[in-house]
Amino acid sequence: MDSVNRHSWGKKLKQAVFGLLLLGFLVSEGYAQIGLAPNITVQPSNQTVLKGGTVSFVVVASSLTSMSYKWYRDGALVSGATASTYTITNAQPAQAGVYRVDVINLVGTTPSSNATLMVLAPPSITTQPQSQTVTQGMTASLSVVATGTAPLSYRWKYLGTYLAGATNATLSLPNVQLVQAGAYSVTVTNPWGTAASASALLTVIPPPGTDQPLASGLVVHMLFDGDLLDSSGRGNHGAAVGSPNIVPGLIGTGGLNPFTSGTNQNFVTLGTNTDLKFATNTDFSIAFWARQPVGSWAGGSYFDPVFIANKDWSWGGNTGWVVSAESPSATGAANLWLNYTEASPNTRIDYHSPAGSFGGNTDWHHLAVTFKRGGNAITYIDGVMINATSLGAGGTTLNSGLPTNIGNDGT
Repeated sequence: MDSVNRHSWGKKLKQAVFGLLLLGFLVSEGYAQIGLAPNITVQPSNQTVLKGGTVSFVVVASSLTSMSYKWYRDGALVSGATASTYTITNAQPAQAGVYRVDVINLVGTTPSSNATLMVLAPPSITTQPQSQTVTQGMTASLSVVATGTAPLSYRWKYLGTYLAGATNATLSLPNVQLVQAGAYSVTVTNPWGTAASASALLTVIPPPGTDQPLASGLVVHMLFDGDLLDSSGRGNHGAAVGSPNIVPGLIGTGGLNPFTSGTNQNFVTLGTNTDLKFATNTDFSIAFWARQPVGSWAGGSYFDPVFIANKDWSWGGNTGWVVSAESPSATGAANLWLNYTEASPNTRIDYHSPAGSFGGNTDWHHLAVTFKRGGNAITYIDGVMINATSLGAGGTTLNSGLPTNIGNDGT
């Protein structure tokens, strides 16, 4: 080999050796990087979400080899949470807690820092206030149980109107009086929503021995035992209009069967006797037994048929009062309708009992309404109080100038 060739081979040999050394350096450095556990560059952050919403935790990490992930809540492995992002849909309060993630490669595991999830829940009522009967002078207590994110606030209502100072989960009514009977409810509120309770009916009864006899204050008592005479002793006898039928009844031997077909009206009138003019401040009560067999009041001519009234029932805003059935269908599944309107400037007041609460079979039902002027109209079906409706401040007359009729309005 001549000197030229020797020089050429020497140069190539140096290049080869240098190349091997450089390759060895790169390979060695690669082994050094492969030997590191994952490096987390973005940690999961704290999250807040409304109940039912969607929320995500995200981690960002680097590694020369593939990585896997395991998410934990309060130290327990979350099943199926194996990606760099963990998403919760329809978040619930039970999913609140402390979350973290392990990032894993072939060399080792890198745990993230902790991130807290807060799930904000609007109020939800778990125990409704319960209806109850309390003796006058005793303490009535109504309670509600609700869940939701604190703080929870409470406001109790009586007949739909908020009660001043009634802002606890329990409403206490010491020395309860008859005029406090009626429907109570509560709204529960926090910054993320409001829940309204069902109504609870408070019935207040007089103490034993203080009940007044039935005849006390009685101005009309119609037996319909073959006649239309008033047995109260007040002489407020009825008079037939058309030909109302006397039929077998529940108490005694007879009952009244008024009926109307078009212009053919058949009912009983009590006239405009002074005893039935309740003016501006007279409290009064109405009670009777009735039944509504299937189909008995179906048809347009008996739309909202009247039990007893002293007003023109063509419009509920006319002065006077009426107790009627409401729009009975062919099945007879009607409900009770109470309408009360004092003279201007007062406006009409209505109560509709639940659909099907009266009628639809051959059963007799006892219906009663008490009117406390400036207080409540309280409705009972078969001895059970079903509603108390405020009559407002009142102060104007209830006299319509029309007769009080049974089986028809005052016209």
